Amino acid sequence: GTKVRAVGEGGTLRESTDSGVTWSQRNLEITDTFYDIETSSERGYIVGTNGRILYYGLNTDTWHSATSSTTLALFGVQDRGDGTAWVVGSEGILLKTIDSGITWTNKGKAADTDLHAVWFTTTSSGYVVGKNGTIRKTTDSGYSWSTISVSGLSTQTLYDIEVVGDDIVIVGDKIIVRSQDGGKPWTATNY
Repeated sequence: GTKVRAVGEGGTLRESTDSGVTWSQRNLEITDTFYDIETSSERGYIVGTNGRILYYGLNTDTWHSATSSTTLALFGVQDRGDGTAWVVGSEGILLKTIDSGITWTNKGKAADTDLHAVWFTTTSSGYVVGKNGTIRKTTDSGYSWSTISVSGLSTQTLYDIEVVGDDIVIVGDKIIVRSQDGGKPWTATNY
């Protein structure tokens, strides 16, 4: 089966090696709440409260603490697959690593509100989503951000974004926001 992992309150890390049929608890001896995890066969990242970032790399399964230079809650992480990863969190914070999680650079604020997810489609183009219907895009590796407005989207919190080719899907509080052509145009469907 496929190995899957889930994180949560009190430093919870659960793993399954049979595609989620059975689960085991990993003890990381950390009590912070974890909000997101992203793993592959080569590397992995966990983010949570108090600026907590854990990482593993090079096909190991040993988790290490990284210094994030913030105590803000970190809500979302994206692994680009090349040693680069992005993290977003409270107050719009944006962090980046280019060495598989060992060191992190604070890239400043990508927004003036809490951000829950990040997705870079290339090394320079990416999106962040979060509270109050926030969708922002960068084309210069996070140095500047533009706001994306979508009809029907206002105060909903957006929790995740996934991109496959030109198809971009964002999910939030009773809403799905989608673009099928790389970000032009966007539609919102309320549920």
